[in-house]
Amino acid sequence: RSFKAVHRWPANISKCPQGTSLSQQECLNEKLEFSIEENFANPTNLMENNEDSIPCGCYIRGSTNYFNAATSECGSSDDSFPICTAPNDVRMSSCEKGNKNQIFHYESDTEAITTSIYPTFCLALDESSKNIHLEECNDDNNNQKWYGSGKTIQNRASPTMCMGMHQSSRSLRIYTCQTGQIGWNQQFSGKDKHCTVEYSEVAAEPFGNSTK
Repeated sequence: RSFKAVHRWPANISKCPQGTSLSQQECLNEKLEFSIEENFANPTNLMENNEDSIPCGCYIRGSTNYFNAATSECGSSDDSFPICTAPNDVRMSSCEKGNKNQIFHYESDTEAITTSIYPTFCLALDESSKNIHLEECNDDNNNQKWYGSGKTIQNRASPTMCMGMHQSSRSLRIYTCQTGQIGWNQQFSGKDKHCTVEYSEVAAEPFGNSTK
């Protein structure tokens, strides 16, 4: 039987982030392999219409998966958790003032970068692909620990590498640190032309130094 790797997202959101939703067939017919939580058996419930206080799309309540076919007027509740595919790689996009999807917070104690809209998720480095994505925060995971000086951001798991933007895809990746014009795509601030879509202005707060 095939498995589909998914994340259980926080209960206070009403639907999966763009590009991470499960189809009805995936939600109800696949055995879902949660990245952190235990596996749950194949679900048998299908919500054909929207009702108050339930997320749109695939979600879990208790130990049962449900699918709400509604696409608008989605709700949320403390006991209903959207089920989404592993978060997409973080990309850059034009900045929008007041957009909470573009606000990051740096946690100096844990060196984690969290998001305003998903505060329990952290920026993390995938060492195999070198891409940067969101995953549930884990204080012991060096792939989620970031530091830097000036406008560069580095990762504890790969201290000689710097966060940078891929020029064509605008996705965030990790590169060998460069200075000057060569490293133009490794310079970050809240005043740049582009911001990280879904996730934020990475220089909103001071970053820790490399001596920690």
